[in-house]
Amino acid sequence: MEKRAFERIPTSMKADLQCAGTEHHGTIRNLSENGMFISMKKTFFPFDSHLGISIPLREERLDVHGRVSRLVERGDIYDGIGVEILQPPPAYLEFINRLKWNPAKRLKTTARELKTFICGICNHVAFDFAPIECPVCHASIENFEKNPEAVKKPAEDGTLSEIEKKHVPIITVLKEPRLVPERQGIDIHIRVGEVEHLMEKEDYITFIDFYFDDLHVNRKCLGRVSFMCRRMQPAATFHLNTQTSGIITILSNCCAHGSWIAEANI
Repeated sequence: MEKRAFERIPTSMKADLQCAGTEHHGTIRNLSENGMFISMKKTFFPFDSHLGISIPLREERLDVHGRVSRLVERGDIYDGIGVEILQPPPAYLEFINRLKWNPAKRLKTTARELKTFICGICNHVAFDFAPIECPVCHASIENFEKNPEAVKKPAEDGTLSEIEKKHVPIITVLKEPRLVPERQGIDIHIRVGEVEHLMEKEDYITFIDFYFDDLHVNRKCLGRVSFMCRRMQPAATFHLNTQTSGIITILSNCCAHGSWIAEANI
């Protein structure tokens, strides 16, 4: 994948889209100074088409113009577009800068309302829609159930309760990898909880799922590490074999307290 010049910021902002006299609606999943990824129930815009994007904020609307640079296909339906922002206006660049440097503002943006589906066989969580086949256990779509409570998130004010301190994944990104030094990739270290989570018979971490999200893929599960022994600690390292940029989503599952999510930009 081609490395982006700008960091992508995860979000879940609604957007109104205008193209050739028609209006549609979507959700911005990530954005930067020069681009964004927008998910939709169904994409109506052809490749390379120009569109107006209107983002409703608290007291105003932010309007930009863009070009469809990529179409994302799920089965036989296109449900996402990568957009190149054309001549980004100063108000848009200022908004991006506020998201980067105002932690409270950014936290409200990243604390998305998640649309989640859970696999009844292996507890894998899929985002936005149920897949035709589970990427972990290969169960069919009939085994997925929509469950808006499938994932737990930290409080929006950034403070963590005692139970959150033991369950929210901690993500460390190393762009000078040591795990596979032959590759110019990225090491991503995961630890479940800033406070140690003990592996007890009635309360232990069962697995860590690793998702990647960028202009080319939308929150795709790339791997799972399972823990089936008390001798194991809930920690893992994933290695991306190329220097790329995007959003890492980590989901850890506790047999007693459910699934917990964290995200990081790379």
